[in-house]
Amino acid sequence: TRHQVHTGMKLLVECARARPDPARVRDAAAAVADWDGEIEQASRHGIAPLLYWGVSQACPEAVPPAVLDRLRACFRASAGRSLRLSGELLNLATLFERAGIQVVPFKGPAVAWSLYESPALREMTDLDLLVRPCDISRAMDLLISAGYQPLYSFDLRFFKQGRELPLVSASTGVTADLHWSLAPSYLCHGLDMDGIWTRLAVVQVAGREVWTLGNEDLSIFLCIHGAKHAWCSLHWLSDLARLIDRAAIDWDVLTARVCARQTSRMVFAGLLLAVDLLGAGVPAGIVERLRAHSAAAAQAERVRQRLLADLPALATTRELTQ
Repeated sequence: TRHQVHTGMKLLVECARARPDPARVRDAAAAVADWDGEIEQASRHGIAPLLYWGVSQACPEAVPPAVLDRLRACFRASAGRSLRLSGELLNLATLFERAGIQVVPFKGPAVAWSLYESPALREMTDLDLLVRPCDISRAMDLLISAGYQPLYSFDLRFFKQGRELPLVSASTGVTADLHWSLAPSYLCHGLDMDGIWTRLAVVQVAGREVWTLGNEDLSIFLCIHGAKHAWCSLHWLSDLARLIDRAAIDWDVLTARVCARQTSRMVFAGLLLAVDLLGAGVPAGIVERLRAHSAAAAQAERVRQRLLADLPALATTRELTQ
């Protein structure tokens, strides 16, 4: 049975688009009966700042003043977190540079500053830092020397499986996830971790250049990361749609890389989801190739219906990531 579209999700989907249509935002806002529920949904999907941005630009008069005040407060809180995390990222980038360790921030500030009109629009709670496997011990020691402590008691077996270690700063409260891979071991086959280091790109974070993933690698990573979490949140899809909309992506290179690593279903489904739910501007010829993968198309449609109905993730992560 096809799921019904949850009324509140219409507005969230419109605001999560890379280029929201003001008329569609106004129509969706006019249909909202429960603004408290709308804000709760937006917060759960990590897009309360995008909801504020969308309605404040398109139809502030359609939103009760008290609701607009609450949304503005969400936006300002997000702006504060963004500035705090971006500042700490630049401090850590300097620390790593002085130690001669190449570090690659991804997600968080790197995405917020390069893909969004304002970094405050992309909610974030921590920093994600990628280092080469050979640098992991030195990187961990460096963070500990800077006042960070592992969030959990260190277990090498878990670290080898999850390929990340969260550390928290005693002085700032910032959590930094130290990665030596972009995915846990059971998904690592989908990412060319050696090649990624040869294809890095530069983005500006708060006026300073930092290295991050190249556009094709970031697209693939976002699809795999979304599948790992069963696409339970719209903000990951918003990142992908904005990357597609704003970055120069070599689609032939991306699809060839995905097919070579046998992750076409997972990545094609993510791309189709961005196209069908958020109107991402994937070229028509590429969309045709994506839809020709029947398993990916079916998976994208299942997730699209579930998101529109705002239902909990029913598919298992295993189903989405095979």
